[in-house]
Amino acid sequence: MSVRRGSARALLVLFGMKDLTGQRFGKWTVIGFAEMRKRHSYWLCRCDCGTEREIQRNAVYSLQSCGCDKPSEARPVRAARSKGRHPKLRISGSAHWSWVAMRQRCTNPNHKNWKHYGGRGIRICERWNSYAAFLEDMGARPVGKTLDRYPNPDGNYEPGNCRWATPTEQARNMRRNLRLTLNGVRLTAVEWEELREFPDGTLHRRKRAGWSDERALSTPSRKMKQVARCASHGPLTLGDKTLSLSEIARRSGKSRGLLWYRIYKLGWSLPAAIITPDTPTLRRLARYEEDWKYFYETL
Repeated sequence: MSVRRGSARALLVLFGMKDLTGQRFGKWTVIGFAEMRKRHSYWLCRCDCGTEREIQRNAVYSLQSCGCDKPSEARPVRAARSKGRHPKLRISGSAHWSWVAMRQRCTNPNHKNWKHYGGRGIRICERWNSYAAFLEDMGARPVGKTLDRYPNPDGNYEPGNCRWATPTEQARNMRRNLRLTLNGVRLTAVEWEELREFPDGTLHRRKRAGWSDERALSTPSRKMKQVARCASHGPLTLGDKTLSLSEIARRSGKSRGLLWYRIYKLGWSLPAAIITPDTPTLRRLARYEEDWKYFYETL
């Protein structure tokens, strides 16, 4: 790239930097200032072999060449060694990192997570003291997954109790998660809520209230009761069309919560629910602080 000396000098004065133009560092010759990137200055340098490159100021002092002075036969070896460690390739090198981290957590008392692993009795089976055996049992680590102890999060690192898991799977397998059992099936609260279609946090609130696992999982939520109640009344018809409550509310200009209360709570007919004005008296009848909050939670 072409370096404009006028603007370069202005930037050097502005940031109080020393001009490196013309200086040599190893085989590099600094041609001039290039640009500022994220508060770091970059300089255009030319190697004795003719290669030009923009180099950060702090790196100029340590880099001796562009690599042209190294034996050509050594380059493929270095490329092959770094291939497994490349963050985008994720081949066997990443599995090796997981193996090393596993050993550190379980065998090194100075590790920051020792108290959660080796300090509370988590051990590594004798076979997995060899990385080759670990790789043979677990295979290469897939992209976006890490080593997880499953199905027993309190068990040891051994074949049959480990898997490659996503962050979501890891979070659901943590020992601090709330777990409930019904008919011999034990799952986390989040998994039960997805299975039973409960609103988020329902099972945690029920367990804090002292409910048993069976009662907490068997009792329908208020939303499920409302859906069942609406279904028992059948579809709503306006004229010769069958419409949902939301569509009727949009066409009539009435609040969906008000229509719901009048039709399903008070038992009004659909025409009466639409025609009757919304007055403060009706709001008081609806016990605004309790029932109306319940209506709008179901929208």
